[in-house]
Amino acid sequence: MSTSNSAMVVLLQQTQTSTYFNVASFAVLIHDWFLTVDSELTFVWGPRWNLGTLLYFLTRYTAFVDTPIFLYSAVGYSIPPPVCDSIVNVSTWMFLFGISVAELIMMFCVWAMWGRERRMAIGLIVLTLAAVAVGIVGILQNRSSAVYIDDLPPNIPGCLNITPEVGIHDTPFFDFLALTIFECVLFALMLFKAVEHGRRHSSTFVLECFRHGLLYYVVLSALSIINLAITIRGGHESDGFLISTQRTFHAILSARMLLHLRRSAHQTRDPTEDTTTIYLDSEVMFQDGSGGP
Repeated sequence: MSTSNSAMVVLLQQTQTSTYFNVASFAVLIHDWFLTVDSELTFVWGPRWNLGTLLYFLTRYTAFVDTPIFLYSAVGYSIPPPVCDSIVNVSTWMFLFGISVAELIMMFCVWAMWGRERRMAIGLIVLTLAAVAVGIVGILQNRSSAVYIDDLPPNIPGCLNITPEVGIHDTPFFDFLALTIFECVLFALMLFKAVEHGRRHSSTFVLECFRHGLLYYVVLSALSIINLAITIRGGHESDGFLISTQRTFHAILSARMLLHLRRSAHQTRDPTEDTTTIYLDSEVMFQDGSGGP
């Protein structure tokens, strides 16, 4: 399918800029792994494996699969449109899975801060299912309408999407909006409990969870808002402009949170704290698997 010369120039420029962000995101992912591999060997591979171990591996290492796949769709040469569609489909669904795992980790953290209340668990599950449902609907609609140029010159890399323009009334906007709302709600719940808990006594878990949760939500909310703004501006070529970056930082920040919480649980064994409630004991996710104090 052909397009006008002026439109092609704009498309190539914006696709190239997006590719720079994709490459940079993958480089940051690799760099962060080298920075944290020692802690990972100590607090993830060494102790007894549990739910936290599984979630760590899922949030950390699926990003090393879906990000390169998505990157190939931007830098590969002479990729047929059906292959482009398959590559982007696979990476998009994996992005949704990886982001959902990262948010699940944060959801567990919030639930633990709220003392594992049953009502809170039900509310968080409903909120999570609603956000995931919006994401699934958005992907189904967005991917079903994707169109790629099939007559690219051999010296032009990537899969160039020429789907009709999107904007505030299209599903990508609601995908990013749902993610932003979900993250804001979780952070509000985390902030409320941190303030309430801080007035009574200090908890290593609550302080660590809130400190890393603050960084998590500031960075990811900023990326979500940027994606929202780009989507509102419109243009299929910039739709999901920072989605790979957002996916990468979900993986990095959620994995780092688990590592820091496990280090805290391992190094700070405060006998005045209820480790069953605060650390969710060794059978759940935040404990390092070495048992109680």
